[in-house]
Amino acid sequence: MELVLPQPTPEETAPEPPEPAPEGTEAEPRGILKTNVKVTRTVMVRALIHRLLDVNLVLQQFAVKSQIEASWFEPELKPLTSKSTTTTMTLADVEAARSIAVDRSRTNQYVGHLYCYLPSEKEEDLEAEKSAKRFWAPRLYFDNVLTMENEESWYHFYDSAPGEASNPPMVCLHWSFTGTFSEPMELSSFPLDAQILTMRLVSGHEEVRAANPSVEKRTIVQRGARVRAKQVELVKNASSKRRSNLRTHTFLQAHEYTLYPRLNFHAGETREEDSSSASVYA
Repeated sequence: MELVLPQPTPEETAPEPPEPAPEGTEAEPRGILKTNVKVTRTVMVRALIHRLLDVNLVLQQFAVKSQIEASWFEPELKPLTSKSTTTTMTLADVEAARSIAVDRSRTNQYVGHLYCYLPSEKEEDLEAEKSAKRFWAPRLYFDNVLTMENEESWYHFYDSAPGEASNPPMVCLHWSFTGTFSEPMELSSFPLDAQILTMRLVSGHEEVRAANPSVEKRTIVQRGARVRAKQVELVKNASSKRRSNLRTHTFLQAHEYTLYPRLNFHAGETREEDSSSASVYA
């Protein structure tokens, strides 16, 4: 199986910064829209494929029961994690897990909203929930999914050094679902063919025009005559504690197919003509 994380193609390298204007003259205006995207957010992705439920060559689709974990650093969450207590999670990194509550009535990662607050000692404290502040969320979705059922999501928050302002907290989104995905099957060598089953994960945060291409904290790509700043960059989670996994023994069609225990992460690209907003996602 393959998890595609859209990225710029190798030839899309960062452009050279413009030459400074000669002393005593004004720089030529370039007409580039200013944006508040100061840093490209790196979202680390882990995929857990619990079961490949079905492969349908006729309909050219497959179904999986899966869980995606997406992690990112959130410096603005520091005021909460510095005041929070540790959780009782039975994890290896339990000392870093912080007790932060999520207002589920307003949180929606599909639109980029995550509302968090410090839980009160009282079980039902509406005032504490009303004080929830909004934070950034990655707006993840699969652009080749056909149906999604039994969808659940929850969050964990980590801060190994609550007292150090230079050490940003980490947010981990856990996203569980059963999904059916479209997949153009390669049937020219059927029945001796091999199929790669692809789940294409993208972010709904669009690239924006770069106000200052020389800013190093943003990932800049050149698309024709346009200079774009990426808001989100999806990468494989390389942590040894957050390894991706594909279970093969739960595959019910093992009498028809051989499922290889390989889960590959591949950098892909959403073509401009395939995007309703005429932007490339990453």
